[in-house]
Amino acid sequence: FVFNRLSRASAELRVRVRELETLNSTARRLGASLELQPLVEAVARETLAAIPAADILALTHRGSGGGDRLLVDCLDRERDAFERVHVDRGQGAAGHVMATGQTLTIADLAASELDLGPGSTGVRSWLGVPIVMYGTCDGVLAVQSRRPRAFGDRDRRLLESIALQVASALQNAHLYEMAMVDGLTGLFVRRYFDTRLAEEVERARRYDQPFSMIMMDIDDFKHLNDSHGHVVGDRVLRAVAAVVSRQMRGVDTAARYGGEEIAIILPRTDLVSAYSQAERIRAAIAEIRFAVEPVVPEVVAPSVAPPGGPPSSVFGVTASFGIAAFPESEAADAEDLVRRADRALYRAKKMGKNRVELYWADHDASGAVRSVS
Repeated sequence: FVFNRLSRASAELRVRVRELETLNSTARRLGASLELQPLVEAVARETLAAIPAADILALTHRGSGGGDRLLVDCLDRERDAFERVHVDRGQGAAGHVMATGQTLTIADLAASELDLGPGSTGVRSWLGVPIVMYGTCDGVLAVQSRRPRAFGDRDRRLLESIALQVASALQNAHLYEMAMVDGLTGLFVRRYFDTRLAEEVERARRYDQPFSMIMMDIDDFKHLNDSHGHVVGDRVLRAVAAVVSRQMRGVDTAARYGGEEIAIILPRTDLVSAYSQAERIRAAIAEIRFAVEPVVPEVVAPSVAPPGGPPSSVFGVTASFGIAAFPESEAADAEDLVRRADRALYRAKKMGKNRVELYWADHDASGAVRSVS
């Protein structure tokens, strides 16, 4: 009897030690980055490693914004692939966890009335724990299995412990993005862009991989502000930033560089590919239309005032682009690369606007570098 009790106690102790090692490893991974996307990836991989019975991990969170729409980042162990979908707050099993603030275990979804939503085909068992931030349940960390009754008490206890660490890491990531994201456009601020650009230059040198940067500017933006007012100017900036965000890959970085200027980093992208992407953005911006009410003078004679009020006007905007690639441009550093992209942008403005210009370096017969756009 004594030896049996000691054996059981030893087995339980080994389980607890493994759980503590898992939590320690998870804490190190979560503390390695303040950026949201690397954080989500670390959460997914560490949780799947800690719970072998799980086939899929789903992290429901609000991203760096707010509102009723939530992000669900899923990692499938078998395919090793990430997927992201948007859901309404309160939807499915995750919505039930957020509403109650309590852990929920579904032994067999075939016998449950709760629905996991899109992408849940073949899932039989589900375990979700709340992520509590600022005193409220603001997300759900869930594991899913294609086998019924796959999760036990140990999995629940471990997932709840991981969720506590995830909550703290997400809070820090949200605060970091609030400090690094421009409030008007939703793009990164210049300080963050400068840091990322310097990092990309060092990475390109170390691994011999090219990258490109785009400097773009909304054409005649000062005239637009003078004609329609700053409120309309802000609408234009938000719309242009939204176009840029839709055209970017996950590894790209876009920032509001200053005023109406936007700068974009395209990792592992040569000059020709960067030109194609800039052309897509330019064409998409040129298709945008804005409807505005004309400015009405303060004193209008009733006899000349148009019935029903003055008609609204519709206008469009365009943007000019300058592109420089590293190391193709032979820029010495990040600051030099920005200058070269700026030269190409200046040429685009000079050549009539609403166009994309490239910067590259050439050598004359004497061996001196001759800049060409």
